[in-house]
Amino acid sequence: MASIEKVVTNIGLSDINPLICGKEQCEPSHFYGPATRGYWLLHFVVSGKGRFECPRGLYELEKNEVFIIRPYEITYYKADDQFPWCYIWIGFTADTLLPPALTSRDTVYAPFLSEIFNSCVSMPDQNEGGKGYEAMLCARIWEIIALLSDNDNSSYASAERYVRSAITLMEAEFCNGITVSDVAKRLHLNRSYFSVIFRETVKKSPGRYLSELRMEKAANLLINHSFSVTVTALSVGFQDVFTFSRTFKRHFGVSPTAYTSLKSAKH
Repeated sequence: MASIEKVVTNIGLSDINPLICGKEQCEPSHFYGPATRGYWLLHFVVSGKGRFECPRGLYELEKNEVFIIRPYEITYYKADDQFPWCYIWIGFTADTLLPPALTSRDTVYAPFLSEIFNSCVSMPDQNEGGKGYEAMLCARIWEIIALLSDNDNSSYASAERYVRSAITLMEAEFCNGITVSDVAKRLHLNRSYFSVIFRETVKKSPGRYLSELRMEKAANLLINHSFSVTVTALSVGFQDVFTFSRTFKRHFGVSPTAYTSLKSAKH
């Protein structure tokens, strides 16, 4: 494994005190844990994929995602077998109240943090003749906290707001082939976390909601606007008629053509 580990001397800064910082390109299937630590630890995924497990769930992560390890929490993480991740980590203690962006989340999609995390391992540490590395690292941690807070609509009522935003996105862009993963990324949420809060709020999965939305819109186009099956398929986000027809039949029990005939006969 290729790695960079910065020298942190722990000068005992108040509020936020940096302890460790480094970068590692993991080998396939490399894992750590189950284990616990007595400090906060953030990992930013630079490239590749991996899995993160904590008491609240299991997450499949990739580039630009951060996983958050809280003090004395048992966690396990493992690099992907084929595309092992490279990540940057920062560990610190906190003698101050941290925002919900850290305390109520396990992961976050945060491409806006890439430059900051990279700067933490690129600036010279004390062992390389750098001065004030600890203070600079502390400043970077505060910057990370601030940006996460700015991009986290949440405090405690965030789940409902995220779901409302997700539904708005789906209704506006279902015709463009938007996927559940696209929606989660647009909201800067890990897909697994997004699926959980969506299901808890709407009582159905985001995938099912999006599929039902497309089918309702398709039925309207077929019956009320007399569009062809091909035009309807393209208009609700499908690239080929076969996949659309199969999905339509699974939803309504009949093909688009049969559905149109049945509705027309009733009128």
